[in-house]
Amino acid sequence: MQRSRPPTLAATRQTHQLDSAALEPRCRVCRNDQVRTKVNDLLACGASYAMILRALEDDNAGLGKQDRVTIDSIRNHSARHFPVQNVARATYRAILERRATENGVDFVEGVATAITPMALYESVMVKGYENFVG
Repeated sequence: MQRSRPPTLAATRQTHQLDSAALEPRCRVCRNDQVRTKVNDLLACGASYAMILRALEDDNAGLGKQDRVTIDSIRNHSARHFPVQNVARATYRAILERRATENGVDFVEGVATAITPMALYESVMVKGYENFVG
């Protein structure tokens, strides 16, 4: 029977560095766990930035003006922190945004999701390939 070894100090530091790199205290989305989770889930589902902002109305109501989440803070979070916090989901979001742009779908101010038929097919293909290889 083999004993499992405790994590080394270096491995623990590396994990902590990854965690703290993913959570940026200056980011209005990252500051609040509940808001971050909601925004990341909605980004992964293909919601437009405007839809996400509307979903955060109750959360924003309880925050001071300098702490409120805006479309710009959602866009910045999506570009800078979402890929680090949700690597696989960010891949699908990138597909959605690219295909939406190709089809003229406004995923920033739009009222609909960025999901297009080609984005769905490409996401299924990528996921299937990941399952096949992995």
